[in-house]
Amino acid sequence: MRPVKYIFLVWGLVILAVVIPDYSMFSFDCDAEDCRVMMSLSLQDIAIGPAFIFAIFLIPRKEMAIYTDKVVGIWRRVGAFYIDLIIITTILGTMVSLPLFFAEFYRNGEFQLFIYRNMSITSGRIMQAGYTIFTLGIWFYYYYKHLLLNRPTLGQRLMGYQIYGNDQPWTKTRGFKRVSWALLSLFLTPITTFLAFFTDNKIFWFDKKTNSLPKYIKYSKT
Repeated sequence: MRPVKYIFLVWGLVILAVVIPDYSMFSFDCDAEDCRVMMSLSLQDIAIGPAFIFAIFLIPRKEMAIYTDKVVGIWRRVGAFYIDLIIITTILGTMVSLPLFFAEFYRNGEFQLFIYRNMSITSGRIMQAGYTIFTLGIWFYYYYKHLLLNRPTLGQRLMGYQIYGNDQPWTKTRGFKRVSWALLSLFLTPITTFLAFFTDNKIFWFDKKTNSLPKYIKYSKT
């Protein structure tokens, strides 16, 4: 797929994911006696989630190159993060929910896009912990794999920049450290973003800690 067509495709999917009403829900509610799990899946996630997965594998292989040393703005990076957030949460809605709905269909013989189930506190806590670990694992792998492949995430590509390692290769250890620090900063987002405005290159603390910088990119002519 040509780079320009690819960009329009991904932008179209992101816009659809935002504009189409989303009725997906995944929640836990526990008290002293038991836990209640409520889950619903929208047609949006069923259609757009696999399309996002397909788009990740369709990334054009054409070489990307830095074309300016101009500072990448903080709000551009925040925008890229929220685009990636939309993409990952939509994919997660499909990956987590569909297998459970098919399991319910196998059990009850009726396929519905809504599940409400009571379970013991132990089972509920285990399920909640498993879901949390799985979600964080997908988030981590998404950013980590793009670093090792020396590619921008979908959000970064749409915003026109990529994270570079200042002429140092992205080893597994270095990539692990950067993504770990970046995910940790999510718990301190307001403070992290505020402090970035007072740095020379408008970079976040985990950029400096891992000796990496965002750079504007474009497709190479070669």
